[in-house]
Amino acid sequence: MNEIYARDTSKKVRAVFRAKGLSGEHLSSHVPYGYKKDPDNPKKWVVDEEAADIVRQIFQWCLGGLGPTHIAQKLREMKVETPSHHALKHGVKPMKPLPDIPWDWNAEAIGRILSLREYLGHTINFKTCKKSYKSKKIVWNDPSEHAVFENTHEAIVDQETFDRVQELRAAGKRRRASSGRVSLFSGMAYCADCKSKMYFTSGEQYNPQQDNYVCSGFRTKKQACENSHYIRNVVLEQSVLEHIQYVTRYAAEHERDFVELLQQGDADKSRKEHATAKRNLTKAQSRIAELDNIIRRLYEDNVSGKLTDERFIKLSQGYEQEQADLSAETETLAEKVAAQEQQTVDLSRFLTQVRKYTRVTELTPTILNELVERIEIHAPDRSSGKRIQQIDVYFNFVGMIDELEFAKSGKPNPRANAGSAESGKKEKADSPKGIYLLYQEA
Repeated sequence: MNEIYARDTSKKVRAVFRAKGLSGEHLSSHVPYGYKKDPDNPKKWVVDEEAADIVRQIFQWCLGGLGPTHIAQKLREMKVETPSHHALKHGVKPMKPLPDIPWDWNAEAIGRILSLREYLGHTINFKTCKKSYKSKKIVWNDPSEHAVFENTHEAIVDQETFDRVQELRAAGKRRRASSGRVSLFSGMAYCADCKSKMYFTSGEQYNPQQDNYVCSGFRTKKQACENSHYIRNVVLEQSVLEHIQYVTRYAAEHERDFVELLQQGDADKSRKEHATAKRNLTKAQSRIAELDNIIRRLYEDNVSGKLTDERFIKLSQGYEQEQADLSAETETLAEKVAAQEQQTVDLSRFLTQVRKYTRVTELTPTILNELVERIEIHAPDRSSGKRIQQIDVYFNFVGMIDELEFAKSGKPNPRANAGSAESGKKEKADSPKGIYLLYQEA
């Protein structure tokens, strides 16, 4: 009887929590670091500015290339109170035992902060569960099982920053080499042939001019890569910096032409195509709903005897075929409209980032992470007797920009200015479509 009573009570408690969670209320009695309960309404979260500033700084440090361990070390050096001590200072009982040192941050706490979607202003329920009332072990649910309620409280971190931080953390750890230097392009540089990561090579006997990247697939023989794709760090930094400087400057000075390029043609034409696709989609959806009513009336007339079975079959088959064709058309149009709208949003995000960096003089981890998504290194070409290497830069939101040649403005193609990162010579680079960085090393 005790067993039955405990199981029955557990089911009732689970039902109450599920109903509460599905209604959008916060299930946790403790608020994340950076928020506090509203004194007038305990069910509502408000921003704790003191802690929120630390959360924003943690995200900026991560964008700047620091990992959780290095961030925790900086917070310890700054003597910033841990979330548990901060909560206790504001009269909240901490969930875990307090560390002996009030500013004893660890990498686990930093990683947890960097992964919390609550900082976007969303309520996330059902992240964990327990398999049975007999077990105290917490099990993490699959993200598909989470109940997400957007914009329920003020956001501390914007969506672009949060997404970029998740990409950087998924790319891998940034470790210091034996020389003590950290790679600027870790998790970002890849081999163009086998798509493996490029290893950063530096040693105690190396000077900064000798630091380089090599293909991990070639080095470990895990991928059938026939070339090491070796490139020196200083050459890669200079090449990427020059390209970013040109793209950001051109986007700022000739924004209209830049937008037309990324929209693959005339901007007005793209807008007209988008409007036409939306109108056609609306018409197709209205016709599908109209056909449903027509088929329903045909069925009623057939049942009442107003329409013969033969006539009903013939008419209904024609309408159903038309409806099937329209359904296929609406699916295609919906995908096209969604892609066009997403392109507009991505382009707007990219221009927002570009406006922040119109005068880039030095390549920093923050600038690199906010603007660039991926860099691919090609094998060197020595057919001309000189070492020429292709570098593909994929920007966030817009991908690889094939070329920056505008017939309307009469501006020159920057590929004609691709020169030697070593000698400083400028040479004509008549490269095929898709190659916009060709650097020659003496």
